[in-house]
Amino acid sequence: EMASAVAHGIRNPLASIRTSAELMADAESSEIRDQSRDIVSEVDRLEQWVRSLLTYAGQGRAKLESIDLNGLVNAAVEGYQREFSRLNIETRFEFADNIPRILGNPGLLTQMLNSIIANAIEAMPQGGTLSMRSRIAENKRAIELQFIDTGVGISPQQLQKIFQPFSTSKRKGLGMGLALVKRTMERIGGSIRIDSHVGRGTQATLIFP
Repeated sequence: EMASAVAHGIRNPLASIRTSAELMADAESSEIRDQSRDIVSEVDRLEQWVRSLLTYAGQGRAKLESIDLNGLVNAAVEGYQREFSRLNIETRFEFADNIPRILGNPGLLTQMLNSIIANAIEAMPQGGTLSMRSRIAENKRAIELQFIDTGVGISPQQLQKIFQPFSTSKRKGLGMGLALVKRTMERIGGSIRIDSHVGRGTQATLIFP
């Protein structure tokens, strides 16, 4: 309730600030134009944080649907093709054909996948490989979806608190990404496991019932 109240209270002032900054963009001074673009950029970042807070707080109201998991991953990856090309990141897919449909909310699951993909991209600023695999678990009771990057990896100290809300090592991060992923998976009876070694990359395994 507090997260929702704070987020809603921030949204209206942010909209006014953004509108004013956009009007400043028409100024004759190049310095003012540059400052207005900075304001718009920071407002958009705050708006993204607000959306994350609202999503984290309001998942209990999300409607569940039958979803093609492989198709959802393909659609999420497609949105990052420009980033992959710019950073020289190769993508590899190893999707099992016999994956049954899962039950979840498409919007929340897409946001969750975006968070994992974005983390992988940030971990590979000099390029690398992002592999995605889906398969039926050995016990036949779950579906496993893995994202494996060849990035910088995560230290043991960071791994211990990686799912804690607002815990982040990123200068501009809110620290809601993996906390939201964990909450989303638990809402549908699933889980997430992170395995990582510094300098050798990270593997995120999503386990769907």
